[in-house]
Amino acid sequence: MSNQCKTQWKDGYYYCNTLTAWLKKVDGSSCDVYSILKLDYSDINPLADVGTWTFGDFGPAHEDVQKASGGVKNYNIEMNVFNGMDHNFGIVSEDGKTIYSWGMMNELAILKWQSDEDLKRLSNDREPFETPSCSYKIQPENQGKLVWLSGPPGAGKSTTAQLMGKDAGYVYYEADCFSCFLNPFVPTDVDNPTIAAFKQKALKVSRLTSF
Repeated sequence: MSNQCKTQWKDGYYYCNTLTAWLKKVDGSSCDVYSILKLDYSDINPLADVGTWTFGDFGPAHEDVQKASGGVKNYNIEMNVFNGMDHNFGIVSEDGKTIYSWGMMNELAILKWQSDEDLKRLSNDREPFETPSCSYKIQPENQGKLVWLSGPPGAGKSTTAQLMGKDAGYVYYEADCFSCFLNPFVPTDVDNPTIAAFKQKALKVSRLTSF
């Protein structure tokens, strides 16, 4: 397909509103997925093998995706990245800078191309790793008890932790956020804590060796 096609995407970095821990770098049909720390460390390696973006007609789009795209009926891009963990279809905007899809979190996801100015704003908008914001009362004198919840996906870890924070006074600290350099203090009033966790504000670290 010609690069001049009006529904072809623009090469460069993309950022998604529902997966704030990642940056995707696209070069033609190749797509690398990076940690958000790519903003600070330009030489870090991708998180997975190189993925692919493919242009074509992939059938009727989800109703919400059609509405977001301005009424385009069919998906025109297949995105298969992160070793197949993030495999879905989308609609590319006419200027090639926005992609609408029904993402891996089972909701509307919007990928936006990032200019140099956009990347700078994204970098500056993060919170300090050492002092992320939270709604809990800071009580260094009250160490309390540490409860570690583990289990397979879908077992209810995040929901249980959210209820413990809401009803029993615990501090809900999401380990998945910590490992992805996102604010780990997920609010206790969100509808779905698992989905909310991957939308948390990204964190900025001063030194990678501080871990």
